[in-house]
Amino acid sequence: MTVHIRPLSIEDLPDVAGRLRAEFPSDAADERNIARQVWGDPHYEPMHNLGAWDDDGLLRGVLLGVVRSSRAWIKALTVGPEPSVPEALLESFESVLAGSLVVVIDVSGSSPVYLTPGIDPCDTRSTLFFTSHGFRKVGEAYNMVCDLTHQPLDTADAEQALTAAGYRLARLTADDQLALTEFVDRRFSANWTAEALDALHQRPHTCHVAWFDGRIVGFAAAEVTNPGWFGPMGTHARHRKHGIGRVLLLRCLADLRDRGYREATIGWVGPMGFYQRACQARVSRLFWQYRKHLAPPHDPMA
Repeated sequence: MTVHIRPLSIEDLPDVAGRLRAEFPSDAADERNIARQVWGDPHYEPMHNLGAWDDDGLLRGVLLGVVRSSRAWIKALTVGPEPSVPEALLESFESVLAGSLVVVIDVSGSSPVYLTPGIDPCDTRSTLFFTSHGFRKVGEAYNMVCDLTHQPLDTADAEQALTAAGYRLARLTADDQLALTEFVDRRFSANWTAEALDALHQRPHTCHVAWFDGRIVGFAAAEVTNPGWFGPMGTHARHRKHGIGRVLLLRCLADLRDRGYREATIGWVGPMGFYQRACQARVSRLFWQYRKHLAPPHDPMA
């Protein structure tokens, strides 16, 4: 099949979303989220987000990508039944990266803006495609799911105990941006900061914080990576074991329930046992993470 590769435009959004929904029915591929994934990414570049059209003008494949510093990510690549289509998309993407500072391509997990933390191993076409094109499996990630329909989410008693211990729990405000940034950047990562601050675009803000002695010592956010997802969350090491994380989690889950969700996805889980104890969450999906190392650019002066 002959295909023509060009950068995606916003006019392509309905076709792109439809293609992604057909390829990844379990993922959040609605038009609003896809627009955020592509044109809303702070590192968006047109040549990193590509479509493949046939001679009849039908969209046959999509590659969503991004470059952050010396690393590139493929957020999504529709493999489909015709291997020449994803091969043409990958070749075009890698040709754009040639001669740049990029030395690694990761598949999925392009925090702070990403669709999934990896490839679902049940997606046999994708796993075989990547392994046959120079990518190797470098890790695994998990999602968990929490039922919100019968989940007790009241935190009044726990918050009263935390208040007595000197803590203050509150919803994040615009005035808290600097304090949150200082805390999350230092204790966790700048990517988590960017994700958490995205909660300020929600109404009400879907990030909650714990204060102690005038400083933020814990935070949790929801609805900032994908629709209906919880995370990221973190508590200062010296303030753990007081129940702060559980209260922040339940506050966020209540936000998601108020938005009409019947269940919450806890994405890219770290402490699995914590979530099982705190909200009876269970593992819902497994992801395989793939990476490809590119040859360093040729230096004619070397």
